[in-house]
Amino acid sequence: MKDVRVQRLCENENYNHVGLCETLSILQGFYNGGGRCSRAYFTKAQVTALYKASNLLVEGGRGYPGYISNNLSLNQKVEDHKEIVRLIQEKVASGDIVVNTGVIECIMRAMLEALADDETWVAPT
Repeated sequence: MKDVRVQRLCENENYNHVGLCETLSILQGFYNGGGRCSRAYFTKAQVTALYKASNLLVEGGRGYPGYISNNLSLNQKVEDHKEIVRLIQEKVASGDIVVNTGVIECIMRAMLEALADDETWVAPT
């Protein structure tokens, strides 16, 4: 098994050229199941940053709210994207962030759903 610190996820580290959707898909696939990445380590601050990034995507109002909410472990039935944004902000503010690769994989699933297979609406800066 390769060391996860040196395993290439994208040929030539070419993330800028494959786009946000493809990059998230590659990373989500890597963290799916934990087998290849069980030794990967993330800090609480890094996982919190992923929640904040997902919040920016959810503000776009795309994707199925229930699926996004479930993958972000918000533990409430939601009606719309605005409610998800509020719940993510509350989760981040409370510090109730679980740190493991399964959570990271699910956050990436939520981010992909929030993109709805179209990254063109996301500002590049």
